[in-house]
This record gives sequence, structure tokens and C-alpha cells, in this order.
Amino acid sequence: MGRGFTFRGGLQIKQIGIIAKTDGNRAEVYIKRPTSCGGECIKCAGCETTETKIETINNKGAKVGDTVVLEMKDSRVLEAAFYVYIAPLIIFFIGFLLGDIIFNNSYASVLTGTIFLGLYLIILKKIDRASNKSRKYESQIIQILS
Repeated sequence: MGRGFTFRGGLQIKQIGIIAKTDGNRAEVYIKRPTSCGGECIKCAGCETTETKIETINNKGAKVGDTVVLEMKDSRVLEAAFYVYIAPLIIFFIGFLLGDIIFNNSYASVLTGTIFLGLYLIILKKIDRASNKSRKYESQIIQILS
């Protein structure tokens, strides 16, 4: 139903979706997940577009069935990407290096790195729960298209 996402003005993510449900200043919106082929799936036959439902802030008064533009701040996108993609690598290598210094054994180093990574993932899960409560990484409706 939605039309994927675009980057505008740096890394500010704008997504287009359709309102499925509203509740006060909250809305559930169907958006299409982006594809690796840029939406030309028939040509490459290698991917399947899927829709997902997200909850967002509805300060524009959008109603069920409206096509809307959602936006998330670029600093939040970069912060979330760091937590998910970069930090786990850093944590693993710190654990690996500490394991190498302490045990001077490659197997113990890998095990120590893995333990550090596991602990980080537990912490990341707690950060995820806290961010869901604070709605820190939430998008908001910025425009009603129809």
C-alpha cells in the first residue's frame, strides 16, 4: 500500500504509507519495506516486497485510509544504526583483545569476544525496550497526501 522510503535533506528518512487505525494522536500506518532492486522486482525476480505496520505520531489529524508522509530525524537514524551495526563489532573486538591479553589463547579470545557480544545484545535489548517507552526513535506524520 505504501511506496517505500526516500532520503531527503541528508539522512532524514521520509516514508509514504496508508493509515490503518487512529487513536488520538497515535496512528498505525502500513508502509512497504524497501527492496534491494529499488522496486523493480518483476525485472529481477529476486525479492519480495513486504508491508509492515508501524505506530507513529499523528499530529496532522490523518484519518483511516489517508496516504501520509512519515519522517524520522536523521540523528535518530544514525544513532540507531550505530547501536545495531557498529557497536556490536567494537564490543566483540574489545572482548577479543582482552581475552588475548588475559589468556594468550585464540580460542579463549574468541570465547571472550563472544561473551562480550552476548552481554552487549542483552543491554541492547534493554535499550530497545526503554526507547520504545520513550518513543525516542519514533517517526511522525508530517503531511497528508490524500
